[in-house]
Amino acid sequence: MSPVCARGGPSALGKRDPPNRQLPDERRAVLAQRLQAAADAVLSGLREVAAARPRQTSPTW
Repeated sequence: MSPVCARGGPSALGKRDPPNRQLPDERRAVLAQRLQAAADAVLSGLREVAAARPRQTSPTW
């Protein structure tokens, strides 16, 4: 079976949501909250890595 068939055939590949489709406000708020939490987690991880590494005064290249 080809990968195209496994995904539902060629007709399924071109389907998209209509561009004017809007999420309900409560769903959008939940997604925004999750996105903010994920961004905060990534930034705090980057800060930890940056704090643990010694500062370079000149580029090594």
